Amino acid sequence: MKKIGPTLVLLTIFFILSSFLQAQDEERNFGIGVSLSKEALWLEDFLIIYMPIDISSKFRLEPEIGFLLQSESAGIWEETSIALSVGLGIFAMKQKEKINIYYGARTGFIIDSYVIVTRRTRTDFYIGPALGGEYFFSNHFSLGGEIQLSYAFIGIFEGGANGSEMKTKPLVFVRWYF
Repeated sequence: MKKIGPTLVLLTIFFILSSFLQAQDEERNFGIGVSLSKEALWLEDFLIIYMPIDISSKFRLEPEIGFLLQSESAGIWEETSIALSVGLGIFAMKQKEKINIYYGARTGFIIDSYVIVTRRTRTDFYIGPALGGEYFFSNHFSLGGEIQLSYAFIGIFEGGANGSEMKTKPLVFVRWYF
């Protein structure tokens, strides 16, 4: 009996969303996508979530967010690393049938924090041009790629040095549009 309430709520949400998608079949204004990439000098790969918002057929904003929590230990030594990446892509677009080409820039910041004995935190900023494309297998699903030239201003950990980095960054995207 306790499972009927949540099941009815989920079914209701499903039917409302599916009717909304059917009514907007030709429109794809908002979506969600994922890509794997290396975001900072010392971090492993972690998942970045992208949220493309097509303002018009020629302009896109794409906020992005990523998170990493990693812990390692060896005997008496233990390290915990946390990273939060927040950014925004601003793009002009050209659409032709099932292909969408976009070009513009991405910018954002990464907050890195780690604890060995004490907590150390730094903030990195990045900016750079990006060029990408996507192919729509259906009205709501695309597969694409992007290449970036990213310039990063590496922040200062307490008592450490700062720096900068320039790198190319290839991405492979999977996006689902509502």
